[in-house]
Amino acid sequence: LALLALLVNRNQLNQSSAATVVIISLGLGVTAVQTLALFGNLAVKWVEPIRSMFKVLSLMSFDMTALQIECLVGNDSVMNMAVRQLIAPCSVVYICIVVLAKKILREPGLELSVDIVNAVGAIFQLFFVSIFVSSLTPFICFAHPNDLGYSMVSEPGVLCTYQGEHLSMATVSGLALCFVILPYLTGVTYATVQYRRVMSDSSQSFLHLRRYRFLFFRYSPERYWYGCAVLLRSTLICIVPVIFRDLPSVQVLVVAATLLLFAALQLYTQAWRGFLANVTDATIALSLVLLVLCVAMTTNFDDAELLVGICAAAIFVVIFAGILGVVTFGVFKHFVPMPYYQWFICHHKAGAAAQARYLQLLLVQRTHQRCFLDSDNLTNLEELFDTVRCHCGRLCVYLTADTLRRPWCAGEITIAWQVHKRITAIRHPSFTAPEENDIAAENMHNFLAAADFKLVEYNITSHLMSQAYRWLLTELRSVVVVPSEKIGRTRFDAIVDGLLDNNRAPSTMSSTNHSLKSFPSSKSGLSNEIRRSGMFVLSSLPFDDEATAAAGIIVGQIQQAVIELVPPGMLVLADSVDPMSPEVLFNISNAHIVTILLSAGSLQNLMQLQVILNVITDEIPFVAVSTPNFRFPSAQFFEEELPLRFESQAPAVEAALQTFFKSIILPLTTYGSFQVLSVQTDAIVKRIPRHHHKSLSANGTINLRWAAQQAVRPSSSAQSTIHAQSTIQSLETTNGPLFTSMFSDMVEKCGIASEV
Repeated sequence: LALLALLVNRNQLNQSSAATVVIISLGLGVTAVQTLALFGNLAVKWVEPIRSMFKVLSLMSFDMTALQIECLVGNDSVMNMAVRQLIAPCSVVYICIVVLAKKILREPGLELSVDIVNAVGAIFQLFFVSIFVSSLTPFICFAHPNDLGYSMVSEPGVLCTYQGEHLSMATVSGLALCFVILPYLTGVTYATVQYRRVMSDSSQSFLHLRRYRFLFFRYSPERYWYGCAVLLRSTLICIVPVIFRDLPSVQVLVVAATLLLFAALQLYTQAWRGFLANVTDATIALSLVLLVLCVAMTTNFDDAELLVGICAAAIFVVIFAGILGVVTFGVFKHFVPMPYYQWFICHHKAGAAAQARYLQLLLVQRTHQRCFLDSDNLTNLEELFDTVRCHCGRLCVYLTADTLRRPWCAGEITIAWQVHKRITAIRHPSFTAPEENDIAAENMHNFLAAADFKLVEYNITSHLMSQAYRWLLTELRSVVVVPSEKIGRTRFDAIVDGLLDNNRAPSTMSSTNHSLKSFPSSKSGLSNEIRRSGMFVLSSLPFDDEATAAAGIIVGQIQQAVIELVPPGMLVLADSVDPMSPEVLFNISNAHIVTILLSAGSLQNLMQLQVILNVITDEIPFVAVSTPNFRFPSAQFFEEELPLRFESQAPAVEAALQTFFKSIILPLTTYGSFQVLSVQTDAIVKRIPRHHHKSLSANGTINLRWAAQQAVRPSSSAQSTIHAQSTIQSLETTNGPLFTSMFSDMVEKCGIASEV
């Protein structure tokens, strides 16, 4: 027992997957042995050598007579029963002593409550069947011949009359059930119910997992609840001989049905960690069912003829009712597809995940219709293609650089074309139509990017894909072109306008598929030309649609909370024609907080670097958020790129960036589900300070690019030189030598006549 208490608290990081499978299999074996011992209490006829095996296995049920210590406790049945019920509580005390000794002698920093709960829970879980059956022994009885009453199976000399000695034993049993079994089951249920809530809080999740790892570590994370299912199976099997006393036919039927039901659940969920562990559990369950059936062949069921007839009739009814129900359900889903999505956005996830998500949210907000995005609903390809085929009204193909090269997109487009689904193509500036020869049937395999599945398995051939692509590129009339003259979030507003014009749908129809927050139009934001202190500023890579869409997602998710915390409002730099105008720079330098969205190319963009330098130099509160395509700077970036761009000021810029990246960078998984994005954007709100920060710069840091433009606008070279010198002096006064030197380098590199 002491060894088990120490082993179950070992560090699992040092445990290989093979060791995990071995531990799980050994635990399943111990549970199977206890279940076999329980079968000895069934009112059936056991033949040799099974009868002798049950005598050996009785030790697992804490049968004190098997230990032959009558000299210590005597032949008093009540005393024997009481001693058996004290084994579990005494084990708890012993485990506490062992863990306390471990803390004193080996690990002074050990958390006693965590290790004690885990050790006690693991040992109770391992021997649960034996502990439970031991407390039920006064209620497990067999009938005397000629209906002369009942006696206890474990103590044939004690009549089950609930009087005298039997009443005393039943009282002891009731106390054990109330103070041992019930608290354990309650604790397990509570820990399982609290799992999702606790796991969403990073400050509590690790401690919760450590304390209850006996309950969760054996199962895959998404099947965390399966520990309760295993205990429920054991509980049902244990109470069979109590509820169905002296009814062998019913006992055999109920035990077999319980084992088969939970075996089916286990095979469906594959809950155990490791394939071999799942195979072991299924094999044990089916073997126990076969054992019960073998016993049924040797037992006389003279009184079960009526029961067998009823059960057989019920089974026939279930079979035919199941077939009829499946057929009816299939017909209903064919004619009334549910759920139904008015919109389905087909996109390249790696290159346009944020854009597709933002379009989905805008469509839902403006039309109140359901919009399908595979990040929220994808389970397998069969269901994905069936959604295109039967569960959507219009397929929107968001054409970016690699959309048509993705096999999933090819399958969705082909199926929609084959079933004459309404299709609208959205042409992004990055999209270039492939050559005719590239999408020929014989070349489709080479045109599509490599994938780990073959579309032909879903009856989608290269010939069909070639035809669908040709139709999409040459014959489709419903096309929305992303307007290049629009900037920021207004581009996506224009795309939605085009989709609604093509769809000609009413503005309101069915309910949405999410509890979405209102996603404002970019037109509703504050003007970038207004100077206002204490704003929430969101900086993203300018003129990059993926970064702009990610910014739009953040704005929509947190806008209501920001309005409450930051009354002056929000400023989204992506919506500005000149994100480095004097007004914008003033708002940045006097912001309540600046959120910097890092994406691919952020560290190569002057505006993003400018904002980072501003928040570090002026000590402005900021939140850094990274998208999946952002790559953190390498040593090469600091050693080669920065010196090339900033020359003498590279060390100062490097120091500022190093300080910036020492902060916690929050993730924004643009290809994640709506629930994931909600949790991640809520983390941004939690980082907003409750009080407005006062900038160290009186007038705000001047934008280097804007200053360079002002310096070169005079017509003559002399005037330009004088103007540049004046601007440099102004910079020295308001911003210090770092930005002054950077500006000087820019003027020198760009040339007096340059407008860069």
